[in-house]
Order: sequence, then structure tokens, then C-alpha cells
Amino acid sequence: MRLLAVFALTAACAAPGEWPQTRDADWVVRVLQRAGFEQHGCTGSAFTIELSGRRDLYVWAFSARQLSVEPGMRTRVVAGVRVQVNRIRAAWRVRRRNVWIQAGPTTRDLPPERLWRPLVVASRLR
Repeated sequence: MRLLAVFALTAACAAPGEWPQTRDADWVVRVLQRAGFEQHGCTGSAFTIELSGRRDLYVWAFSARQLSVEPGMRTRVVAGVRVQVNRIRAAWRVRRRNVWIQAGPTTRDLPPERLWRPLVVASRLR
């Protein structure tokens, strides 16, 4: 029943076949909830969350064999996880998934780590 409830949250924001209809999206919803983000928006390819200070983030994940990063990203350790970061995005690997966050529609630069660190922590939990 829990899985159906989570799927219902993601299914409402996209047409069939889009990313919010996937298991990866369901997993992201659980991560968002564990990190304390009970509400989120949806673009069809990512979820959006509001951080403090009117800063927004796009959040998405997908299954992959390895983490591919953008040129110029640097490594930072956040909550024991190696995170690749540049000015607008951060990416890390957890449980065969690549997790990405990006400065949202109201935010030009990636917000300070302290605001998105709960996502990294929550992504490590089972």
C-alpha cells in the first residue's frame, strides 16, 4: 500500500511514460520525504522543492552503471558521500542510482550545501 501511495504522488504530475512514472521517481519521492520535503512540484523530468530563503532546486535520479559528470565538476564530500559539484548542479551515486540536483527556476546558483545536505543524507537511508 505504501508504494501505491508514493506512486500516486508522482503519477499526478506527468503524462504516462514520463520520468515521474518511473521507479526512480518513486525513490526520489521517498528521499524527499525523509529529508523533510513533504511537498514538491514537478516539471515532467524532475521534481522541484523549495528551500529556505526562496531558493528552489530541481531533483531527479536515474539508474545507471556509473556516475557520469559534467566537465569542470569538482569533488566534495558531503555526509560521507562523494558529490560532484559545479556552479549550478551537484551529482552523487547511491544504490545504483545517479542523483542530481540543480539550481531551480528562481535560483541562478546552487544554494549553499547546508540547504541541500539533507537530500544527500536521506538518499543514503534504506
